[in-house]
Amino acid sequence: MNAPRLNPRQRFEHDYGLEAERVLSRVDDLAAGFSDPDDIVRAVRRFITGDGRVATELRSLDHDPIALECLVRLAGCSRFGLGIAIFEYGQFWSVVQERLFRQVFGRRSMREEWEHFAANQQNLDGRVGALISFQHRHLLRITLGDLMGDWSFAAITNEIADLADVCIQAALDIACEDLADRMGPLPGSFTVFAMGKLGARELNYSSDIDLIFAYRRNSEADSSQSHDYFCRLGQEVIRILDTSFPQGRLYRVDMRLRPEGDSGELALSARELLDYCYSVGRSWERQAWIKARPVAGDLDLGHKVIDDLQPWIFPIDPRWEELKDASAMRLRIEERSQNNDVKVGSGGIRDIEFLVQYYQLGWGGRLPELRRRSTLECLDALLRHGLLGREDHEQLGQFYEWLRMVEHRLQMWESRQIHELPNDMEQRRHLANRCGYLGEDGLQRFEADLTMTRVRVRQLAESHYLTCDDERAAAFALINAEDPSSVVRERLLTPVGFQDPDRALGLIRALAKERFFLLRRSRTEHALADLLPDLLADIRVSPRPDRALHNFVRIVESVGGRAIFYEQLLRQSDTRRRLTNLAGWADALVDTLVAHPGLADEVVERLHRGVPNAAAMDSELHDATANQEQVLPMVAFFQARELVATAIEDLEGMAPWAVSRHLSEVSAAILRCLFAYHRDQLAQRWGLPQRADGSLEGCAILGLGKAGSGEMSYSSDLDVIMVCAGDGRCPDGEHDGSEFWERVCRNLIRDCHEARLYEIDARLRPWGEQGALVVSQATLESYWSKDKELWERLANTRLGHLAGDSVVTETAIGAISRAVFDQSLAADARQQLINMRQRLEASVSGKDHVKRGPGGYVDAEFLVQYALLGGLRHFQRSSPEIDRHALQGLSARAAALIPAMLADLHERHPQLPQLPIGIPIADALVGLNKRGDLCDAAAADLLVGVSLLRWIESRMRLYAGTAISHLPTDADERMTFARCAGYDSLQDMDKDLHLVRERLRHWFDFYTAPD
Repeated sequence: MNAPRLNPRQRFEHDYGLEAERVLSRVDDLAAGFSDPDDIVRAVRRFITGDGRVATELRSLDHDPIALECLVRLAGCSRFGLGIAIFEYGQFWSVVQERLFRQVFGRRSMREEWEHFAANQQNLDGRVGALISFQHRHLLRITLGDLMGDWSFAAITNEIADLADVCIQAALDIACEDLADRMGPLPGSFTVFAMGKLGARELNYSSDIDLIFAYRRNSEADSSQSHDYFCRLGQEVIRILDTSFPQGRLYRVDMRLRPEGDSGELALSARELLDYCYSVGRSWERQAWIKARPVAGDLDLGHKVIDDLQPWIFPIDPRWEELKDASAMRLRIEERSQNNDVKVGSGGIRDIEFLVQYYQLGWGGRLPELRRRSTLECLDALLRHGLLGREDHEQLGQFYEWLRMVEHRLQMWESRQIHELPNDMEQRRHLANRCGYLGEDGLQRFEADLTMTRVRVRQLAESHYLTCDDERAAAFALINAEDPSSVVRERLLTPVGFQDPDRALGLIRALAKERFFLLRRSRTEHALADLLPDLLADIRVSPRPDRALHNFVRIVESVGGRAIFYEQLLRQSDTRRRLTNLAGWADALVDTLVAHPGLADEVVERLHRGVPNAAAMDSELHDATANQEQVLPMVAFFQARELVATAIEDLEGMAPWAVSRHLSEVSAAILRCLFAYHRDQLAQRWGLPQRADGSLEGCAILGLGKAGSGEMSYSSDLDVIMVCAGDGRCPDGEHDGSEFWERVCRNLIRDCHEARLYEIDARLRPWGEQGALVVSQATLESYWSKDKELWERLANTRLGHLAGDSVVTETAIGAISRAVFDQSLAADARQQLINMRQRLEASVSGKDHVKRGPGGYVDAEFLVQYALLGGLRHFQRSSPEIDRHALQGLSARAAALIPAMLADLHERHPQLPQLPIGIPIADALVGLNKRGDLCDAAAADLLVGVSLLRWIESRMRLYAGTAISHLPTDADERMTFARCAGYDSLQDMDKDLHLVRERLRHWFDFYTAPD
């Protein structure tokens, strides 16, 4: 009797036994929900049998479920990636077994790896083949990182772009060597500009790469010959990148964005390029150059060209006609597209990109933060400057990432440059699967999300820029141009019939000034430009247009936030017409409106006035508590008002260092107030303590830690030392000065505790809790005359005056500083530092602690304090060369939060004071860098890390309402916090935390390692 006929799967399982059954059973589970699970099983079998090592592959997949999941995801989502896995299986196992798909390499690491790939290739074809293999390896790594959900959208596109950068540079290197053999050495410098998505580091899996070549010839080079040489070099670069070799093709190269397009020279000198842009460059070319980035060759030359083009790309006064051009060009592109096109169709990716670029062209000249290449980063900047509302910003960011994800799933299937959704329903269902919409209703859910997304994107595009008609563009120019043209004046002002057009122009431009500082002027200008045509049309029908405009301005001056007011009038056209009618007819009613401002509570009034300085706060507290028996209610109210106002300013974008400084000044002002109050109260009973010569004995409160260096956060404790002169007696004859000041300080501590103002910690005083609360100068000097342990010296590097007698402060700080800085470090000081750090780390084990945990900002604080004691002055090991910016790898959210102090590393040259007690950590890092104790990379990384981690701590304290320094570990709560902190995703926040902690720990370990 014949055996039953087996199908291919049964034959496979029969031939290879239980391991084959287990592997294919797992594949069935992983492929469940896909519309074509049998195809996935067949693809996995093909991989297993492809290289002839079936038993080995089965064993490896059986023992590594992650590898099997990677393979199934490739089979289901990327036929191109599966082909790499099958035909270059060694690459697959290298990427999977080493979990390289979970690592973000970046340009530098990929460049180093490419050098290893190229090391054994001696001829051009061999190097090109190696480059293609190298590209396949990293495309496979990126694809798996994407499909396995390990990376954010920004990380994916950045890695794809960085890979292209490395390949372009490699192609240029190969071309230079080949051309040098035939035509001699390079006659100057050559740079390659990436445009479009590559320039913005937003590249797709199968994008064309838009390039422009420029050069600068050597002074002695013949201009004609060198021009031919550089053009030949560009041709060779294109040939290497855009030729189909046996191993494949690297990239499709598009040179049509160069000056004069296909009819222009392939390469131009930098001077010729600049002359072209400034003389005949068109508005669409200006828009294209927004994303330009030098990626290969002489990068310094490229950056110089970009810098020289900034005034052309982002004019201070953009021509109002060109704002209309952006929307017109978008509509022309759409006319040539299919409706299924997720890139250029209605509600597609281009709608969002052009929306961003519209604002960049209009406002980038005056708002440098808008001069960003990345669409998502610029969306964040538009939110910060009020040009986008929070809801619009969130939706545009989410829709952009979703549409780009769909585009990626289209392209990664067969590595084709495709943007059209398939019409065939089975193919469309397969696409929905690849986008994560599994199950029987996957296609239905995908179609619903697609329709909702595209409809809403088009609505947002129309509301922000597609409806930018001539009137709105002219209104923008009228408001912003330094000297609006006669065409603009005649278009908007003449029809209204103003008796004094010049005065009317001044009043209109005054409407754009936002006095309520929480709102950005750019947002106000935007809203006013939208409102102005209809407003002027209403004023035109008034019997007294000049008076109507004058009174309308007076009404606006009585409101708190003008942008919000204008946006309300845009939504409520009837209200707008009634107000303009009122303004033109009834001056008395306008007077009544102006006499009753809408915002009158204390917090808003404080925000309107701005941040008070220390003198203003002292004066206010003095006036509020003068002749009052109960001062605590006024002081507590003052603190609450300042905390709330500061939090609002903080959330609106106030620099983190400015927030810390003001919180520190508030605490010092409160201590000064309470110190003076209790001193005066006790003096009424005992009299002020006097010395033998009749002078008054002084007392001072010194701050340690963040209080001493002016770096307080929300809910921070106050670490203090209280010092008195110690040689006075009170006039009542019963009490000496030490008793007097002890009573004053205890009353102050009691008040701060009872009113929940601050927790005051005096345990760092001489002899700690065993010593007197208020120590005399003599006691202090005696205590510090003896050698102190390292921990105490470190703690006293951040010591500053808070309240009381400044002479006592100066004397006390002098005594402490001499002991802290003059004493030599022990031979084992470095090990003591490490041990202290390890103890702090152990104290928060199990918590995600941004201060004390591994890589917490204490790493930087300890290192800085140790350096201030001279611990790094004779550091022997040379600092590593680090070719990256300190912000590299961080999310747009994090990069935007880093204070401008980072620029200090290159622009300021501060000198550390002779006794650098109380210096903020940022200033200390800059000073230590200039002094040579810390290398540039270390100082920059430490400054960025401390800034971000302290900011996260500050946000967490606002979020939790208490003085904590650890983040929640529960996934849902952590996600909630990330959103409150302004992150688009938890992954972005966690990546930022990982990156800065890694760098902080790296530099701590580097500088504390044995010589």
